[in-house]
Amino acid sequence: MKQLNISRAEKIDGWMKPISLIWLAEQASECGYIAELGIYCGRSTVAMLDNSDAHLWCVDTWRYKKCTERMLRTFEQNIASQRDRVTILQMTTHEAAQELAETQFDMVFIDACHDYDIVKQDILDYRPLVKPGGLFCGHDYNRNPGCGVVQAVDELVPGFQRYGRIWWKRL
Repeated sequence: MKQLNISRAEKIDGWMKPISLIWLAEQASECGYIAELGIYCGRSTVAMLDNSDAHLWCVDTWRYKKCTERMLRTFEQNIASQRDRVTILQMTTHEAAQELAETQFDMVFIDACHDYDIVKQDILDYRPLVKPGGLFCGHDYNRNPGCGVVQAVDELVPGFQRYGRIWWKRL
């Protein structure tokens, strides 16, 4: 197996811890097509790009709280050396799911809005887009107040497993 390298990803602003970046990088190394929901500056995107040959579809509005159009430009700079392997979809995750309806992914990683209704919709929208045997996963499975990830995953992804704050299931 190829030696994993998350050094570039660790220098990018974001909340994902190195142990989660390594897990993502390892999973991505076996994938050809990945959908990532919730991008911010691209910390997790770069971890996956640097450790795979996959093409990533990166979905984010870049229009919430601290995240602005400037964050989209930062993301574009962070992936510049591998831009040919990234499709940027600047829209809601639900809009993107409709656009990607005919695409089958080896991996879908959900880390966008953490409100219950939106996480639930993301799960319903993207589970059918995962190839048989593909990886359906997401971030921020924790017990923080107001985080709808736990409730949505518990209800809609029976038999999922956890790795730290990552939830996952092979479909």
